[in-house]
Amino acid sequence: MDEKINTDQIAQKLETQGDKIKYLRRLCGLSRKEFSDKYMISESTLRSWELNRSPISVRLMERFIEALSSEGFSISETWVRGNSTGTPTFVTGYSEKSFSFDEKSLEKEATFFLEVSPHRIVHAVEDSNNLPFFEKGSIVGGEILSDPLPDQVVDKFCLVQVCGSDKWSLHLVKPSPEKNLLTLASAQSMANPINFPILYNVNVERIAPVIWHRKTLSL
Repeated sequence: MDEKINTDQIAQKLETQGDKIKYLRRLCGLSRKEFSDKYMISESTLRSWELNRSPISVRLMERFIEALSSEGFSISETWVRGNSTGTPTFVTGYSEKSFSFDEKSLEKEATFFLEVSPHRIVHAVEDSNNLPFFEKGSIVGGEILSDPLPDQVVDKFCLVQVCGSDKWSLHLVKPSPEKNLLTLASAQSMANPINFPILYNVNVERIAPVIWHRKTLSL
C-alpha cells in the first residue's frame, strides 16, 4: 500500500499564518472566490492573508473560524496565528451544517477536495443507515490512512474497504476485542441493531475517516 500523506504532519510543518489559511481553505475544497462568496470575506482579503501581506483582525478571525466550523473543522485562533502546535480537528457531529449544491458546483468542489492529496477519495452514500448525519445520495470524502491508529477511526464515520472486497461503504467505526480488527456499525444500528446489523471483528483492508460532506439538491 502506498505511504499516506499525513495531513496532521503537513499541518504541523506550516509555519506562517498565510500557509495555514491557504491549507485550511483547501481542506474545505474551496477556491478563494468560492470561500469569499460563501462566507462574505473578500477574495482580496483572503489573498492578502495567504500571501502574508496582512494579519487577520480579531473580528475577521472570528468569522474565519466560524466558516471553518461550518465546513466541519475545529481550529483555534492561536494555531492560525502561529502560537500553538496543534492541528485542525474534524468535527463529526455536523449534520446541521451540511450544504446543498447543484451537480456542477458539487463536481467542482469535489475536484478541489481531491487535489489536496492523492490519497483522498469521494463516495456517494448508498443507503440511509447513517441518518441523520448522512442521507442516501449525499457525497462524502475521506483520506485513506496507511497505518491508522485507534483514535483516528474509532467513534468516527469512515469509508471502509473490507479485505477481499473492492467496494467502499460508510460505517460508524467501533473498537473490536480482537487485535487488528474493527467493529462496523451505523448511526441507525446503535439504536436498532436488529434491523441495522452491526458487523463485529472485521478485517479492514483500507479505511478513510470522513472529512468532507455535501448533500445534493435531489435529496
